[in-house]
Amino acid sequence: MFTFNTGEFTVQVNTTKIYGDPFELINELYKIRQDDTLSKEEKKLKVQEAIKAYRGE
Repeated sequence: MFTFNTGEFTVQVNTTKIYGDPFELINELYKIRQDDTLSKEEKKLKVQEAIKAYRGE
């Protein structure tokens, strides 16, 4: 189990398979969330791409 506390939120990852550094994925997702230049649909697509890249797909 991995636990990350960023001060703003705490994330616990419970899994038997870790693809990479979960903090890197969280950081990438946070950047997407904070990007006001993207529409909701664009953010959704970027999140899906980030997760696929994290998994190596």
